[in-house]
Amino acid sequence: MYFLVILVSIFVVFIFSISFGKIYQISTQPSAQEPLPTQIPSPTSTLTILEKNITEILNNKQGDYGIYFKDLKSEKTFVLNADREFQTASLYKLWVMAETYRQIKQGKLDKEHVMTAKIAELNEQFKIATESADPSKDMDDEVSYTVFDALNEMITISGNYSAFILGRQIRLFNVSDLLESYKLNHSSIGDNAIGIPTTTARDTGVFFELLYKGELIDEKSSIAMLELLKKQQLNDKIPRHLPEDIEIAHKTGELAPFNHDAGIVYTDNGNYIIAILSETDDQTHAEEVIANISKTVYDYVVDEY
Repeated sequence: MYFLVILVSIFVVFIFSISFGKIYQISTQPSAQEPLPTQIPSPTSTLTILEKNITEILNNKQGDYGIYFKDLKSEKTFVLNADREFQTASLYKLWVMAETYRQIKQGKLDKEHVMTAKIAELNEQFKIATESADPSKDMDDEVSYTVFDALNEMITISGNYSAFILGRQIRLFNVSDLLESYKLNHSSIGDNAIGIPTTTARDTGVFFELLYKGELIDEKSSIAMLELLKKQQLNDKIPRHLPEDIEIAHKTGELAPFNHDAGIVYTDNGNYIIAILSETDDQTHAEEVIANISKTVYDYVVDEY
């Protein structure tokens, strides 16, 4: 009996040892590597998304576009061909406006000063071909404006003869000095009379930032110029797809094949500068492209904050 008890005990110990050994072996084997947590990619930067959306708008579009965008709250910028030079079309009128205010500040000019000139003289001075002249004007007619009225017409409806008569009054070589003094080094008024003025999206954006900061001429002049630009009546590009109550200070330019719009957009989420310059044979399509880019930038600013 005693022998049987010992035998059973040995058997139990043997079985336990085998089992324990098996458990021990299982628990000490290098375990399979724990799976890593799912790697969530870092969010793509919002500027990269903006770039992607703008690139999609421009994909397979005819012509060249220069774009400058600056968020005035975060100071983030997006540029595309921003240093590519374009003929200004009517964007040169921004410079005429600024030089006029500079001369007003200097006491060389008064807003109520009356300027008078014959249409034919202005056409000759500014190399305006007869077929390109305003058909509503007789060549023997005279135009007459106060400085303030000329500024208002030149900016709000992009009047040409108001720009010409102001340009003659301020002498356009002074505009070259203005551009140089504000380091707009990729902008030129041209060599002969009005010549062929050129600029870039970046220079145009910098011009508007100087205005926004009250640093163009002086704060009082900057505010006055912005008020004129906010009265812009040509609103078929940057403002086209934006809410009607959005305030925009901007200036357009159209002279085929060039089509531009640039300015400051004021929103509850922050203000920003946008300048879109284009050269394309399809002018109507260019306007829609500019409007779509403008809406994309607006959505970016609104969603960013």
